[in-house]
Amino acid sequence: MNTNNEHNTENSIQDNSISEEQSNTTDVTIQESSDSANQNEELSTRDSIVDNDSSFNPSQEPSSLTEDNNINESNAETNTTDSSFTISDNDNAASNVPKALNIKEWSKKKRVLCLSAIAAAVLLILAAPKIKNYYECTQQYKSASNAYNSQQYMEAAGIFQSLGDFRDSEARYTDCYYSQGQSYMDSSKYEDAIASFNVISEYQDSKEKIKECYYNIGKENYLGANYLTAITNYQNAGDFSDASEKKNECLYQYGKSLMRQYNYKDAETYLKRSDYKDSADLAELCGQLQTTRYINGKFYYYGREMTSILKQKLKKDRSSYGAEYIDTNDGTTTIALTVNGRKTGSGIILLSADETAGTCENFGLMMVSNGNSNNNSDICARAFVYLVQMADLSLSEYEASTVACDMLSNIGSDRIYNGIHYECYLTSQATLCMICSD
Repeated sequence: MNTNNEHNTENSIQDNSISEEQSNTTDVTIQESSDSANQNEELSTRDSIVDNDSSFNPSQEPSSLTEDNNINESNAETNTTDSSFTISDNDNAASNVPKALNIKEWSKKKRVLCLSAIAAAVLLILAAPKIKNYYECTQQYKSASNAYNSQQYMEAAGIFQSLGDFRDSEARYTDCYYSQGQSYMDSSKYEDAIASFNVISEYQDSKEKIKECYYNIGKENYLGANYLTAITNYQNAGDFSDASEKKNECLYQYGKSLMRQYNYKDAETYLKRSDYKDSADLAELCGQLQTTRYINGKFYYYGREMTSILKQKLKKDRSSYGAEYIDTNDGTTTIALTVNGRKTGSGIILLSADETAGTCENFGLMMVSNGNSNNNSDICARAFVYLVQMADLSLSEYEASTVACDMLSNIGSDRIYNGIHYECYLTSQATLCMICSD
């Protein structure tokens, strides 16, 4: 029986324990329900605040809003009726939220201002060299302009070139060379002017200026009888003024000068390039003179030319033999034969000589006897052979020697060879061996 009582007592204790556990569970459930209600009310209030301020960011709650939520939770627990602490009062909540947001905005503005200031400082640092460079370029530009105004064109050009595309430096650089070229032209420094204009040949009328310079140089050459150089410069002048006519005249004059130098081959070449005056006739004559010196009843020899040819031939035989030109200015030309630099008394006479045209009607050898008869006779005989050969360029030296021996062996006789008349006769003073036109 006691056992039954003890068992009933234990059952009663277990029932009371179970009842207490159920009571506690109920309390926990009520508390959780209360907490859930408070959280829902809290979220509702928060949504109401967000609706009042569209800029509000719920992920970053202001401290003031957190405080208001704590107050609301306290009010819910104590069931107070004080409206000044009730979270449902939308007007009071709305008045507090913008203040918090203004602090956030001000923070953002401060960051923007700081970043702007930093960016401005960086830009200023980066722009400083450019500002300095602009200042330096401005000073150099002024310096170049002053040099230009002082007619120091090349100094100015150098500075403008170094400035590159700063302002109108490239155009000013070009103008410097143009002005320098014009300055050279005004000073008759045409070659320097050409060099300047060539640098800017596409600028304005630089090409025409170059042609004009070449024309003026050609004119100077022509006046100085430097015909060959004049030909080149007039040719470079192109179509400037009468450059073409001047070039033709220079070709003519140069061809004639070559004739006076006995260079008939080159003279023919230049005379053929000219159509000035009788250039065509002279070119034909030069062609003939390369094969014969006897044309239309005249011998074509300048006195000095014949002297030079005769001297070379005689020295080839003996170094002591020579010839010397004597200008008589009386319509005749005399060439003295020399031995060891001394005149022998014998010589060559060119009659009816025209030294301007380089012609004579006849010429001959006058042999004079003297004490040194052996040397005199030898040089005279050799000279006569060369005269025959010069009269007829078609003869070889051997053929000319045959003709000369025939004449000297038959003094007083006449001979005609290839249309040229030869005679040999004695006078009271000398023996004359003449070569005449037929």
